[in-house]
Amino acid sequence: MSTAQLSLFGTDAIPAARSRCDYFILISPPQKIIAKVAAKKRSLNKTVPAGDENLRSIAHISLYRMLVPENDDLVLLKLRRALAHLYRFTVRLNGAELFMHGRSKVSLVLKIENPEPVRMIHAFIAREFRTSKSITPHLTIARNIPSRYAEKIRLQDFQLYDEFLCEKITVLKKTDGQEYFSVLLDIPLRQY
Repeated sequence: MSTAQLSLFGTDAIPAARSRCDYFILISPPQKIIAKVAAKKRSLNKTVPAGDENLRSIAHISLYRMLVPENDDLVLLKLRRALAHLYRFTVRLNGAELFMHGRSKVSLVLKIENPEPVRMIHAFIAREFRTSKSITPHLTIARNIPSRYAEKIRLQDFQLYDEFLCEKITVLKKTDGQEYFSVLLDIPLRQY
């Protein structure tokens, strides 16, 4: 006696399961800022072990990250809707500070003098995806450094005062089996 059951609809009618996908939405600064931050990462690594991930990571301001079933069309539709009425703005970097993560880890970050536009973009995105997360806008130099190295980090060596025009929001994507993110789309912000 067979226990297999035949589908009444045939195998073509059964949708394939969607793989999990990591979508990462961020602000990418211009190359001159990316280069300055990369130099600070290398300098930090001479003082404390920053780690390969920190050295490889490209400077950015994180807005939103989600691990969901892969659906580029739906994610991009929601992001375009969230960003549709938002304008370009200037991001002002205002020195370095340490973020504490409990007692065991610290992150070395660049403060943003005018965080409200970044918070607003994040809020519009979070609302579109029906979440209520909040953020403290910053640009990371290195994250998850063991806190025992915190006192070796001389903040004055990592200060950066600069600015850039945020003209677009970048959407990165990484599917199961991919080691690195790739750019899915840059969504332009409106001009004044």
